[in-house]
Amino acid sequence: MVAGVPPPASSSSSSSSSEAGAGAGAAASARDVGTVVWSPDGAFLACATHTGHVRVLTRAGSDAASLRPHASVVLGAAFSPAGDRLATCGLDGTVALHDCDDWSALPTIVSHRAPVLDVAWQSDSVVASCSTDRTVQIHRVASDRPPRVFTGHTAEVNRLSWDATRTILASCSDDSTVRLWSGKDGLLFTFEGHTQPVHCVEWTPGGEDGGYTGSAPLVASAGADHTVKLWDANTCACRATLRGHGGVVVSARFSPDGSLLASGSFDRRVVVWSVADGTPVRTFEAAGGVLALDWHHSGRALAATFSDGTAAVLDVGQG
Repeated sequence: MVAGVPPPASSSSSSSSSEAGAGAGAAASARDVGTVVWSPDGAFLACATHTGHVRVLTRAGSDAASLRPHASVVLGAAFSPAGDRLATCGLDGTVALHDCDDWSALPTIVSHRAPVLDVAWQSDSVVASCSTDRTVQIHRVASDRPPRVFTGHTAEVNRLSWDATRTILASCSDDSTVRLWSGKDGLLFTFEGHTQPVHCVEWTPGGEDGGYTGSAPLVASAGADHTVKLWDANTCACRATLRGHGGVVVSARFSPDGSLLASGSFDRRVVVWSVADGTPVRTFEAAGGVLALDWHHSGRALAATFSDGTAAVLDVGQG
């Protein structure tokens, strides 16, 4: 939990209240954290700031690295599948890459023409990025090969997520759509159903065999219309619309086993939903609007950042 900052209050679906525990330890001490991301094994928590810095913490909350990869606001961060590389992106229009063994910098990606809003690894050597320049790009790390560029969104592209097979990339945009792309062939399908900009998108996580954890692959999306939608990727139909937030929803993340979905909103609440029936099972109240969420690999803790510049690790108590 952030030093000197009270934890968000927690309530279950029966409206009982209690304080959320720190779960996995301190998240950050600086009051300028914009996004957080766990490494795949939960060994590191990267906290990206509005000043261009990235602070990497260990499980115990001690510093593993202090990086300055960007000139200004860091907008996205992601560890590679094996956890040996960290990608960050920012308002400066670049994608910065670091080797997690010694936190040394790898060649920076500079192919976007505007701020880069998100990054998502396909493999330990291939990373996707999206930007306010309305493009989705796929890059091979430390290569002179030009990126594969996908166009079609008519407004800035906000978030990316690879499916469990790491062959299909989902993107969401201020044009109110979610698009599915083949990593090789381009656009596959466009989901239309949101009435305002879509700020986050997330695929159902993969199981140990590389398949999906549920009966069918799902895509979650959420945005300015205050809703969270669950799309069946096999039928391309909306399976459910989750309502309960009173503000823009900026983050939606599946738990590692795919049974829960956490959503965070400018209404200062984190809601944990049952994917099976779409009911809220836990709600956390915060002092500021929610900016970003990321599950610990255990499924018991959820890292969150807030509009007041603070970060916290919420004890979800699953598993």
